[in-house]
Amino acid sequence: MNTQHNLIQNTELTAIATVTKARNGQAVTLTSQQGMVESVTGHGSQVPVLHKGDQVLVVRNTGGCFIIDRIRNDNEQPYMANHNGQLIFENQQFIGFKVKDCYIRMEANGELIIHAENLRAVAELVNEIQGNLVKLN
Repeated sequence: MNTQHNLIQNTELTAIATVTKARNGQAVTLTSQQGMVESVTGHGSQVPVLHKGDQVLVVRNTGGCFIIDRIRNDNEQPYMANHNGQLIFENQQFIGFKVKDCYIRMEANGELIIHAENLRAVAELVNEIQGNLVKLN
């Protein structure tokens, strides 16, 4: 018998389960719609950070329980959208990028924070700093 066919045949998709425990952005346990609590075996590569209470899509087979996606809340917008060739990230509170001690953070109040050991701004033509008040150390 074809092992791959057998694996697919014995796979059950549960429409929605709820994360009951999460650690480091990954679900550890979840509760099925039938109320069964189970351990999570793995996560798909595109599954976002998970928190307790998140609703997820789950695939179960003889290898275990695997989360393949997270369900967005009704009022939640996608984090990324391609609009007119631009990559747009949207969030209600802030958006940040971090590598070790260096980060860029955009706040909902319009504040842009750049923290780095060294900061370089290079322009081919004009490098402009503009504002009501510009402070230079």
